[in-house]
Amino acid sequence: MKIKLFALIFGISFFICTEGYAQVFIAVDIPSGAKRYRFYEGNFIRFRLKNGKVVNGFLSSIDSSIFTINKTKYSLTDIKKVRVKKNLYGLNLAATLFTIAGAGSLGIGTLNGLVNKDSPVLNDNQLISGFSLLGLGFVASLLNRRTINIKEDWQLKVIDLDISENQP
Repeated sequence: MKIKLFALIFGISFFICTEGYAQVFIAVDIPSGAKRYRFYEGNFIRFRLKNGKVVNGFLSSIDSSIFTINKTKYSLTDIKKVRVKKNLYGLNLAATLFTIAGAGSLGIGTLNGLVNKDSPVLNDNQLISGFSLLGLGFVASLLNRRTINIKEDWQLKVIDLDISENQP
C-alpha cells in the first residue's frame, strides 16, 4: 500500500514539475510529406546560397524565416541547395570500418617494412589493398550524403511546434 502511494505521489510530482519546451526546426521536405530532413538549434548545416557562396556551421537560433549561423543571419529564400546526411546505419558503419581498415593496413604494412628494413617499404599488394579499403570508405561516405536543390520538389521552411498561449 505504501509503495502504491509513493508511486502515485512521485508520478504526480513528476508531471507537475516537468516543463514543456517549444521545438523549432528547419525542415527540408517534399510537399507531400513523404520525406523530411530536420535541423534543430545546435545542429551542423551546410548549404549554398543563390549567389554561389557555400556556408556551413552550427545553427545558433531559428526565427520565423531567418536563422543564424556564426553570428550571421540568413533568410530561407536565399538558399539554393542544402547538403543533408542520410544517416543510413549500414553506410555509416561501412564508411567507418573501411576507412579504419585501410589506414590500419597501410600503417601496419609501413611499420612492418621499416622494422624488417625492406627496400620497398610497402609492396604492391599492400598498397592495392590499403588504398582500395580507403577508397571504399570514401565511396560509402559519399553515398551517405545528398545535396538537395530547393525548388518546387523540395521546400525549405521553419516548423514551430510551440503550443503555448503567448505565441505572437
